Amino acid sequence: MIKFNKKTQITSFKKHIAVFTVICFIFTTVVGQGYAGIIPGVVPVVNSAALGEIANKVIPFNIGKITDALYSGKSGSIVINIQDLHSHAETQKNISTILEILDKKYGLERVYVEGAYGEVNTKWLSGVKDKKIKEEILNNMLESGRLTGSEYYAVESGRERVIEGIEDKKIYVDNLKRLNEIYKKKQE
Repeated sequence: MIKFNKKTQITSFKKHIAVFTVICFIFTTVVGQGYAGIIPGVVPVVNSAALGEIANKVIPFNIGKITDALYSGKSGSIVINIQDLHSHAETQKNISTILEILDKKYGLERVYVEGAYGEVNTKWLSGVKDKKIKEEILNNMLESGRLTGSEYYAVESGRERVIEGIEDKKIYVDNLKRLNEIYKKKQE
């Protein structure tokens, strides 16, 4: 029987973890993308370098950066995932600007969002006729975290039916009820 001291065991454990981490990294970055390209039904990830004009020329660096996108070979569509900082007004306005730029340049058919189900109609908000009141409402909703960048874009562009929620209706409604309870107890 061989007996190791704790220092030897810890060093050995660290080496095993390091090797395992390297194998996982290689598999997910090198091998994983190759498999994604050959497995039917999987949408391959497109590196930002492959997006060329969109990634490097269309979106100003101070607004945001496209790091990855998905390409659907069958439809020819490119799906861009915009990550955001929820309830942060400046970030939401930047998202609105990104959507505006992409819409003007390429024409957005739909903006799919989490945190909603079905078609998201913003006509109730874009219908406010007084520009000053409308701007005040929009800014207050952005500052309070109750309006997203995509909703802001839909209102400002007059495209009241461009947003489509991706959530399951029942789960979404249940979570909305919970959120309402949280807001009620905010002072506590």
